[in-house]
Amino acid sequence: MSTELLLTPQQAIQRWLVQGLDYDDVLPFTGFRSLYALYEAYLEDQENWRAVKRDMAMTAGDMEREDEIREVWDTFGDYLRENLYPAEYDEEVQRLIPLIKKRQQAQRVAASKNFGRRRQCS
Repeated sequence: MSTELLLTPQQAIQRWLVQGLDYDDVLPFTGFRSLYALYEAYLEDQENWRAVKRDMAMTAGDMEREDEIREVWDTFGDYLRENLYPAEYDEEVQRLIPLIKKRQQAQRVAASKNFGRRRQCS
């Protein structure tokens, strides 16, 4: 079967539910073996689309804040999971964000400094 004939999960669900085709007629054109797998892929596509729309609606400040929270979890995630209850995560993340900002600033300063000239071998 050529790839031009393959339907996306959204197209297959539309043909099955909206246009009233039998799913046995639609399923062979999807590349999926079961209706359950097709529907799971459809739901995943829908969730991905919602995530893309949320990301596109975020302001620059929201994106920066999300990056800071992600950095806190990347750096201190094990500490948070081992020492705190989930209800306390937000408060601790807020407390750790200034530490992450200072760390990032120190890294930028260190990266911008000139560490001396290289010696040239003669």
